[in-house]
Amino acid sequence: MKNTLILSKEIRNHKDGYHLNSKHWQEWKMNLPPLPLELREILIVMILSDACMYKKSNHALIKFEQGYLQEEFLLHLFSIFKLYCFMIEPGKRFNLRGPRKGLIKSLWFKTFSHYSFTEIWNLFYVKTEKRFVKRIEEGLIKNHLTARGLAYWIMGDG
Repeated sequence: MKNTLILSKEIRNHKDGYHLNSKHWQEWKMNLPPLPLELREILIVMILSDACMYKKSNHALIKFEQGYLQEEFLLHLFSIFKLYCFMIEPGKRFNLRGPRKGLIKSLWFKTFSHYSFTEIWNLFYVKTEKRFVKRIEEGLIKNHLTARGLAYWIMGDG
């Protein structure tokens, strides 16, 4: 019998007794204050480097993912963006083959969609004929990259 790695994936689509798409949570998200400036600065550099964005319905969300060597950094990002997540903890991807088979390959988390993220989306993404693509428009770095953001870029590359 072969040794196989079985990973269970529990889908948690309820929190505090409400479905995550319920009116309760949708109103809660819309009543959150705009993204604080320091998180916006960090998010700009993360989108320039490792993070990616998706647009669901009217608003965008962010996915952060880092390799296992950057676990501490990813956990820090999760702690500062936790208010904008329904996840209880970051997810883990595992190596399915090779010398690290069964060990953590990367850690990740997604935010929920929010109007503050849509503002960031609009800085980076433009619609082509078939889809949205990420672009670095002239002036984006000059006008939006800050010292705080650069510090996060350096931490992420560590």
